[in-house]
Amino acid sequence: MKQFLKPLTDTIHKVSVKFVTAFLPGAKKKYYAKAMLKTTLDIEGVAGKANVYNINVPAATIIDGFNTAMDLIFYLISDGYRFECDLFSIGLRIPGEYGGSETHLPEGVYPEIRITPSDTLRNYIKEHVTVIFDGIDEEDGSIDETKDEASATDDPTITRGYVVALKGKGLKIDHDAEHTEQTGAFFANAAGEETRAKAIAVNQNRKVKLIVPDTLTPEALYSIVLRTQTSVKNPNTVVKVVREVRTPCTLKAK
Repeated sequence: MKQFLKPLTDTIHKVSVKFVTAFLPGAKKKYYAKAMLKTTLDIEGVAGKANVYNINVPAATIIDGFNTAMDLIFYLISDGYRFECDLFSIGLRIPGEYGGSETHLPEGVYPEIRITPSDTLRNYIKEHVTVIFDGIDEEDGSIDETKDEASATDDPTITRGYVVALKGKGLKIDHDAEHTEQTGAFFANAAGEETRAKAIAVNQNRKVKLIVPDTLTPEALYSIVLRTQTSVKNPNTVVKVVREVRTPCTLKAK
């Protein structure tokens, strides 16, 4: 097989990592270390970085060659070939167990793809990547936008008995059996008294819609507080600790 990867042996790559809370029951220490990955690149982004690593090939040539190769590999893998290069190998895998007399896959079973990084890539990362610890990742999510659907405006208001829509990140509300009462969506007044949302109509990581309680005091100011055990980065994972997300400004009840 022709080798195309030319490791830059004189280059040391520096990757920033932060400590993130360890949530698995078997964790022996308080934090994991997580790489803070840079912006996701498409092929045009990759081609635009070529000159940084002294790869003197025009960006258009890289883009055209890469896209052509990916199209060909796509069809070859689908045809049953296994593809190997200096970065990874890709091949089909058939899941399940069989008696030996089957003539077709069981209902709901389909071929899967298995991608395995190469030893060349593993060794290069091992020898040329320096990790820089950069403190604790304290990202708890955020509410970036609120909209009172009754008035259909962006004014900082909420209408009792109607829907208020929140957009942001890390908003999905979920919990384990021990934290049912501590988690949920609440409306907190200036005195810190909280009223639980009448209902949660939409419950997603980047969008939550709440039914505003009828019992809120007209003209009073409220903060919306979400308390959840979901991970900001993986909303389908319930972690050990309850985190809080709060609107950055107060909203007037109508």
